[in-house]
Amino acid sequence: MHWDTLRTKLTKPIKLSKKWKGPVQSRFLIQLAHLLQEGFSLDEALKFLEYLFEAEKKDLEQMRDTLGEGRRFDECLKRVGYSETNTSQIYLSMQFGSFEKACASIGEFLTRKQKQQKKMQQMMMYPAFLFTFVIGMVLCIRMLLLDQLSTMVQEEQLKQSGFLYWIWLGFQNLPQLALGFLIVLLIIIFAVRLYWKRKSTYDQFRMLISLPVIGKSAQQYVTFLYAREFSYFLGNGQSLLSMVSELKKEGTSALSKMIAQKLEEQLIQGESFSTALEKMKLFRQEFIWLVLEGEKTRQLDVQLQVYADQMLDEFTQGIEKKIKWIQPLLLMGIGFLIVSMYLILLLPTLTMIGGN
Repeated sequence: MHWDTLRTKLTKPIKLSKKWKGPVQSRFLIQLAHLLQEGFSLDEALKFLEYLFEAEKKDLEQMRDTLGEGRRFDECLKRVGYSETNTSQIYLSMQFGSFEKACASIGEFLTRKQKQQKKMQQMMMYPAFLFTFVIGMVLCIRMLLLDQLSTMVQEEQLKQSGFLYWIWLGFQNLPQLALGFLIVLLIIIFAVRLYWKRKSTYDQFRMLISLPVIGKSAQQYVTFLYAREFSYFLGNGQSLLSMVSELKKEGTSALSKMIAQKLEEQLIQGESFSTALEKMKLFRQEFIWLVLEGEKTRQLDVQLQVYADQMLDEFTQGIEKKIKWIQPLLLMGIGFLIVSMYLILLLPTLTMIGGN
């Protein structure tokens, strides 16, 4: 297979009709990897896939046309919705003969990601419905029964019970509290997004890794990505130094370019490759040790591939554990709202009998 025709010779922008949905993206790459492993050329594989992907047939035809004009395949994938991380991996794999492996690996990862998203949606559906129902009930009580409850509640006696009194105040000022909460939330979201956009992708990942809850998963994800990339490079006879120069090229992601730049700076200063990786504070310590030991052996590519698979499993399991924690926390919040609603309805009775 000749990849020279897929390198950058830009003449006009690539125009594809739409962005593909997640299941289509994963299934396409898995099927493409299978065909390439069976000996199909890229053009032949795309032509065959036109019969399997009827809704995306027009996009596949345009892909074949743009590839015939000398454009890169990773650019075509970016136009139909693949992330920069995925297209960067595709670009690098096409340079060093691991294209089929990369397609299969990315397809598998996207499949796992979609399963997790589906599980999240299923777990969130019931709490979301219940939360909406409870909020509706609270609003109805606030709008229809507030005047009657106000005449029946003895506020002076209610002040003796701090918890009930604060619930009553919150109920009375519910519209103002809701509006204030919404305004504060929007301001926080706007400020965080503005601050986030000003940071480079490298700094964004550094910040994510430093967070207490999601930091471990973010580090596992980055380690998985680059352990796999390193194994592809080494498995195809490339050195770690040549990998640094390739990561700086146009088709790679912003994170890959920044990592290559940081590595190059450290190597120029005389640091070893493993020390340079450690100073970046992006990767798991085991990954650093593997690279350190691998510099003395010739089996680093195999070790990194096994380690990358392990990181993917740990990342997936970690996300699933976090998803399982979300539903109980939501149900606890909903339970608090339900108890508060019942207390509001019982306040006249409690104050009349002198109960706190």
